[in-house]
Amino acid sequence: MPQLNLPELLSAVKFNPDAHIEPDKIYFSIGEAIIGTAGNFVTLSGLPKAGKSTFISAIVASFVANKEVFSFRSFNYEYSRRIALFDTEQTNFDFSRTITRIKKLAKKADIFQNLDCFLLREQNAFEILHLINYYLKQNEGKIGIVVIDGILDCLNSFNDETESKKLIRILKRWASKYGCLIVTVLHTGKQSGQTLGHYGSMSDRYSQSTLNIEKSKQGSFVCAPKLLRSAGDFIPVEIVYNVTLNTYESI
Repeated sequence: MPQLNLPELLSAVKFNPDAHIEPDKIYFSIGEAIIGTAGNFVTLSGLPKAGKSTFISAIVASFVANKEVFSFRSFNYEYSRRIALFDTEQTNFDFSRTITRIKKLAKKADIFQNLDCFLLREQNAFEILHLINYYLKQNEGKIGIVVIDGILDCLNSFNDETESKKLIRILKRWASKYGCLIVTVLHTGKQSGQTLGHYGSMSDRYSQSTLNIEKSKQGSFVCAPKLLRSAGDFIPVEIVYNVTLNTYESI
């Protein structure tokens, strides 16, 4: 085990009351509620097919269009940053439909001026983490938001406490080192309704915000606050698919 220079380490982490601390850079809000800032990660949780990917599309669309979508606001300051979407679950066809949905919500033909999309369905946990890490290194200073749709695929076992702790540390380190916000998508259990395993418990504890996504009996999708560290509660956001307009709209 490596020897620690404890005096030097303690001095480095001691709070300096004279230091100038910049306000957190807000990257994601819902209404007036601050959901995600640079250096943090947030979680969208819910059952499979509950509409999580639809709300992720709204986050991405808001960023690339620099406008509000369904009360969601992702900030791209001076259009100088990029947003990256890493999807670990969908097929090529379904992923292409997600891209089409983002275009419709953004109402912008060229969404790829500041958007990078990656489909990692066939990669294992080790490869996924290394690919995301490589992308961040290659784009240092350019990233605003990183979305990982399927964070459990970054683990071999979400019930492994050591592995879960390691992933949480990785997310915190990425967010801090690259000055970005990381948005993760996490499934909940069908019986308990809670985020899954040791990783789910740690995610609830360390996320700046955890949002709960549900599908109502009427077929609409609802995003509601679950745990918010930087804001009070917000009015749940409810959307429904408009068959006539072939797109989603707020209720």
